[in-house]
Amino acid sequence: MSSRSGEPASRSFAKGMQCPRCVSHNTQSAKMGYSQSVRTGYNGTQTISEYGKTLEPPEPLCELGTFFATGVFVTMVSLFLIPNLPVVVDFAWAQGLSVFDWPVIVVSVVIGIVAGLRSAVSASTYNTSIFQPEMQGWERGVVCRRCGHRFSR
Repeated sequence: MSSRSGEPASRSFAKGMQCPRCVSHNTQSAKMGYSQSVRTGYNGTQTISEYGKTLEPPEPLCELGTFFATGVFVTMVSLFLIPNLPVVVDFAWAQGLSVFDWPVIVVSVVIGIVAGLRSAVSASTYNTSIFQPEMQGWERGVVCRRCGHRFSR
């Protein structure tokens, strides 16, 4: 069965879109091409074709994950660096402290929280200033099924 334009009816193409590279009308929205290339197995696992991998949407950064990962990492590093500061720099208050002393633990946790908040704010800024425009561009994207060229509506 074919449509009025001569294209097969089973194909989904971006209506009225023509590839600027090869002048083909066999185009498809990137969103539709991606959704058609994802397959879900009987056990719930998803596989994606090589073609679909080229059409994947952009991913946002996880603000909560970066907060915890950065916070825990910086806290652990500072726990071991603060007791060794008097060796490098003359900090009298840190003289004789070990990793398990309360001042070291409190200062390390505060430094970790500040670093975690900074990374969460950075991820949030990325999501609003870079991710959202990229996602809007992906949603407007069209791909030529003949030559693979990607362009926008």
